[in-house]
Amino acid sequence: MFLARRHLYEDLTAYVKRLPTGSSSAELSLEIIVGIMLQVLGAISEGRLSSRHRLGALAAILRAIGLDARHVRSVLARLQAHEDAVPGKAAKPRTRAMRSAAV
Repeated sequence: MFLARRHLYEDLTAYVKRLPTGSSSAELSLEIIVGIMLQVLGAISEGRLSSRHRLGALAAILRAIGLDARHVRSVLARLQAHEDAVPGKAAKPRTRAMRSAAV
């Protein structure tokens, strides 16, 4: 967990450097991401959400740290393409919910 958190922090630091001055800090972005992840994982484990909400949760995280809708859609599309390319895993048709998760 600590290694993943450190790598995420490094990525966020690089991302924040490209943002306009006065935008969210890497530290704040990290806490936003971790907070949303904990809430969503808790809701999934308690049965309040199903794991199919993962793209919506990811979209919420990306929007919370400042990505615009176009970038969010791009990230989700790349993740979906990566998931579809995993050998032995049948590709799932994109649903309306998946398309609207980025908005």
